[in-house]
Amino acid sequence: MGSIITLGIEKFELDWGKNGLARDYSSLYQQSDVKLETYYYVDNYVEKKEALSAPLSKIKKRLELLGYNLKKVKSDYRLAAEYFFNITSITAPLTFEKFFKILKTFDVTTAEIDENDEYSGDHSFGAYFTNCIVKKLKIKGSSEWSRFIGQFYENLDPLITIRLLAENSKNLRKHIIWRYHDVLDGGWIEKEDVFRQPEDSQKFLIVTEGTTDLFVIKRALELFHADIIDFFNFIDMQENYPFTGCSNLFKFLQGLAKVHPINNVLAVFDNDTAGNEQYNLCKNLKLPKNIKTIKLPELLEFRKFKTIGPTGYKQDNINGKAVSIECFLDLNYKVKSTPVIRWSNYNKAMGQYQGNLEEKENYVRIFKKMHSRSKYNFANLQKLCDYIIWHCSNMNYTANNRLDDRPGIPPDCF
Repeated sequence: MGSIITLGIEKFELDWGKNGLARDYSSLYQQSDVKLETYYYVDNYVEKKEALSAPLSKIKKRLELLGYNLKKVKSDYRLAAEYFFNITSITAPLTFEKFFKILKTFDVTTAEIDENDEYSGDHSFGAYFTNCIVKKLKIKGSSEWSRFIGQFYENLDPLITIRLLAENSKNLRKHIIWRYHDVLDGGWIEKEDVFRQPEDSQKFLIVTEGTTDLFVIKRALELFHADIIDFFNFIDMQENYPFTGCSNLFKFLQGLAKVHPINNVLAVFDNDTAGNEQYNLCKNLKLPKNIKTIKLPELLEFRKFKTIGPTGYKQDNINGKAVSIECFLDLNYKVKSTPVIRWSNYNKAMGQYQGNLEEKENYVRIFKKMHSRSKYNFANLQKLCDYIIWHCSNMNYTANNRLDDRPGIPPDCF
């Protein structure tokens, strides 16, 4: 008879395979997601067994890094409907927009198939869509589709369905469960097949101007995004860091443009005068889609920042002229003096001065002692993490998507 492996949200199956023939969903999980979950069998028999299980809130973040943002799932849904039409000459009764609207309001806690229905023993999404959603909404044209509705939605990429279900906040605590135990117990797969790390092509190598930048970004991601930290690689910071300075980071990108690395690479420049000069030069490089350059984001509080120069102290907008990684730390935690930017060298090419945060080493020293439960203000670091994750997500979207449209704008850091 063989063994079955399934992926579902709670009891509703979204994908399945028999024996060793199944899609690999290991990149949705971390090894810490192993839990005892309920397995459903014929004659209403259930049993608790080992499975990979994580809340949809976590899976959503990992799907985003795999490129499954809303623009990608919209594109993939339309391509699936087009392919289905080509082989059946039947047009899908739901546009993506209507399908999205249904799943956005779909609460899986209320999802039940009538026990008197002929499909009552089948908890697949295809059966549920055919016998509940279609009937409740009285979808036009469904009679023509009656033989195919379940087949289409059951064979639609389940990651599309999962990503759209994540738009309903009521579903975010529900678990996406990969029930692999039966095929593992049957000898069809090895445990290593279940606990794989994301592929190199799915990971992101973070490269910065210096070791402090890299430390702060890595530590912030570890503190607030441990559930996706395995998608990021960081160059060893302890010795011989090769890219100190924005000009060396630019030279590194020049080299990368010629070798086409497997990893996605995100290069982060400071948002100061020197960093912007090198960032602008990168626009002339023919970088592959898996290499992206960004600047540290602008923040509202950087528009009025205490500075000192030849004319004395004043309030200046330091965005684009003096924003380094240290500016995202809590500059008021256990310090007596007000943070200040000192203007130094004048950059003729940029037509402005370079600014540097005074006593920045002290701010970093304090941050190194902090943990997530500290009274330290992590708000700006959290904004920075969201900004970096957004850019990484859209890198995979751009690389994987067939449509040449823009993925949108980054989160508003102001």
